Amino acid sequence: MKKVNLQVAYDKWYYTIVGVGGDPQEWMDGYEKLMAEEGIGTPSCWYYCKGSDINRKFSLKGENKFKSDWLFLFFPLDGLPLSRLAVYKIAMHDHWFTDIINNRACRE
Repeated sequence: MKKVNLQVAYDKWYYTIVGVGGDPQEWMDGYEKLMAEEGIGTPSCWYYCKGSDINRKFSLKGENKFKSDWLFLFFPLDGLPLSRLAVYKIAMHDHWFTDIINNRACRE
């Protein structure tokens, strides 16, 4: 797991899990298991950042900013079937990173 380049995550619509608690490795292992069971495959790599990183990069302030200590997990969409992944994302209540930023920014 590496620290994410937030601009790349935004530009490439990374799959995003918001507010991870506990051991991030357990989250990654659990997601990979469930995704494999759903025939989606597994992410090529995992990334992370904190809410404070996102707030700083995208100038989110006031009610639009994320809690500084929230942990976000990301993975690129490379090689994964997008239609299955999109349905899975909805079922898991997850997001595309670009949507998170655009939705927060337009509330200002």
